[in-house]
Amino acid sequence: MHRIDDEDLVWMADLDWKAHGPARVGYIARDMFLAEAAETLGRRICGVWPVAHYFLRMAEYPPTAEMVDVDEAFDSDGHPIEGVHAREHGVMLAHAVSLDVALRDADAIGRAEWASIVQRARQQWDDGTGARRAAAGIARAFARLAFEDEIDVFARPFDGAGYVRLGPEFWEIDDEQAIRRLASCALSVDRPYDPSALPDHRIFVGHDRYARATDRAARRWYVPVCALEMGELLREEDHVSVRVSEVAHFLAGLMVPANSDWNDNRFKDAVQAEFGSRGKGVVYDRAKARAVAHPDREYFGKAGRRRIPTG
Repeated sequence: MHRIDDEDLVWMADLDWKAHGPARVGYIARDMFLAEAAETLGRRICGVWPVAHYFLRMAEYPPTAEMVDVDEAFDSDGHPIEGVHAREHGVMLAHAVSLDVALRDADAIGRAEWASIVQRARQQWDDGTGARRAAAGIARAFARLAFEDEIDVFARPFDGAGYVRLGPEFWEIDDEQAIRRLASCALSVDRPYDPSALPDHRIFVGHDRYARATDRAARRWYVPVCALEMGELLREEDHVSVRVSEVAHFLAGLMVPANSDWNDNRFKDAVQAEFGSRGKGVVYDRAKARAVAHPDREYFGKAGRRRIPTG
């Protein structure tokens, strides 16, 4: 999946991303609301997915105007430089309000407060950039999965009455339209390709095929959320793969004739002692399957082992 320059994504901040906030959990339905499905997909194909609630909602964080740095607004003794403050006070006050930075005195912004405003603005811009980068990649990947009929997508009218299946023909769209659909988690069923049409149906995704589709997507695509200059850092999927390799190697060392009477719980306890929480769950199951795939260890993969292996 090709990368898009961050500056080419700034227009996304003008879209309404409220569907990805707390409202995304407010729908009772048999299927996943698109906002939830998008985060599920993002955790598989994006690296590194941040520990943040409603991360895609941050795509609405706009670029912040250039600010005067704190060292240019205060002298070496910490006193305000009058000319700078006279010129920038109104701007910084507006930023303090929009960025929710508390001020003791709105008529005199202190050095620490000035620094907080600048730092908060830069952090918000970084968060917004990462969220837009993730959203663009997720939108493109989701549309591709839907177009290739790998997932089941449905639309429900805003009034809640009935379902419409959105077959592959609804997803022959460009990147911009895919992003707009992801932002609103909705579309106009009668005018699905018209970007000016007001959405009238919310988008939901079927559970049954989605997990398998996201597994395949994780092997096909990578979308960096971190700063591009940091390179391709590990995704959740990549971390799991690394752990599986480590645990499989450890299990292989334990699967010897001397341990032929070990049951699964004993192997899990050994892995738990060596790796902590990796002794349970999907990592252990995948690692064991990999370890017993070797002919010398296939005995340990058989149910109800009673025969002592030779060799």
